[in-house]
Amino acid sequence: MKTAILLLDKYNLAISAILIVIMQIIFFTIAVTLQYDKVADFAGGISFILVALLTYGLAQTHDSRQFMVTLFVVIWGIRLSSYLFYRILKIGRDATFSDKCSNMIRFAVFWTFQAIWVLIVSLPVIVINAAHNSIKVGAPKTMTTLDTVGCCVFIFGFIIETFADLQKYAFRSEETNKGKWCDDGLWSMSRHPNYFGEIVLWWGIFIVSLNVIKGNEFIVVISPIFTTFIILFLSGIPHLERISDHRFRNNINYQLYKRSTSPLIPIPPSFYIGVPGFIKMLCCCELPLYNWMKAHHTDPPEAAPAPKSS
Repeated sequence: MKTAILLLDKYNLAISAILIVIMQIIFFTIAVTLQYDKVADFAGGISFILVALLTYGLAQTHDSRQFMVTLFVVIWGIRLSSYLFYRILKIGRDATFSDKCSNMIRFAVFWTFQAIWVLIVSLPVIVINAAHNSIKVGAPKTMTTLDTVGCCVFIFGFIIETFADLQKYAFRSEETNKGKWCDDGLWSMSRHPNYFGEIVLWWGIFIVSLNVIKGNEFIVVISPIFTTFIILFLSGIPHLERISDHRFRNNINYQLYKRSTSPLIPIPPSFYIGVPGFIKMLCCCELPLYNWMKAHHTDPPEAAPAPKSS
């Protein structure tokens, strides 16, 4: 037990986990007490920021790599939290989330999952900021090739995610687009370009961590894998694809949009529409679980009517 505690302390995992749990409990209490679901979007990003700053502050020495990665996460967390919080203030309450509020167990599960998500995805940052890694013998100083590549990958993903969010927000802000799906800008080449950017930027952080991780520390690869898995198979793309298909499946323009637009990786529609189905599935993540174009007994009652325009 003592050895396990020392191992956790070596990476500041224990104190990071405690901080994350405390943050989720605080925001969970606020949300339940005030019946104010808008703090959920804010809580996740803030937790990432605090973990990055905490582990950076606990390091015995600080190198430019630690500063760079910490800054990346802080900027990403501020942008994401601010955008989501502002968006939900403007748009209003999320109906799906409101359902969770009415069921305390489901609501608690949501916050528990968010705590696990923050801890797992933060692993590369926690390990990079670990005190022993900043003084590890033989650890390369910045900027190495891996630092450069990881930095470029992160910035690329961050730009994609930011522009995708801004384009979608601008689209939805137009009154004439009410009840339509977004197919402007990056959304004309990917059905979920914001998720593509999210996946890419966390792989960028992992690439930077390759400078210092050794042996069992390679477990931090679970961070980008977990992010990719959640988006591709659980609460990311599958959920949104099902909602869109239910709503627009009878719309001819939407049918064309779905056939000609990649679900994740931005690809010109004129090229994507001609790609064979099995290639789309293997290389472009066009998975069967994203297809709800046919009526299903689990469809919500409101899914039947289809809008007349895109």
